[in-house]
Amino acid sequence: MTAPPLSPTSPSESAVDYVDYATATYPPPVAQEISTLTSLRARKLWHQLGVHLLRFVAPPAPDAAVHPRLPPGDDAALRLYAALVRPSAPRLNQLTLARVVACVAGSLGDPAAAA
Repeated sequence: MTAPPLSPTSPSESAVDYVDYATATYPPPVAQEISTLTSLRARKLWHQLGVHLLRFVAPPAPDAAVHPRLPPGDDAALRLYAALVRPSAPRLNQLTLARVVACVAGSLGDPAAAA
């Protein structure tokens, strides 16, 4: 299942569509983590959502425990941002949100894609 690329002018996909895409595209541990993020958002557990998002998108620390991460490349981080982070942004802790957005922006290789 291939999803069309996201652009700044196109509407974002819903969280349900994103979970379907992730389940079909990503390895099971990554798809499970995305499902957990969607569940936290549906239950309105904003603090836990922010903590899980940050752990999921941040680059791993050398001594940190291994957690599922988004695959590099593709538009995985941008798609996650459009489906889960942007709709939840007003409810998330603003510092956590800024850190998540910085990680997503850092994962974009092409500066034109970040615009």
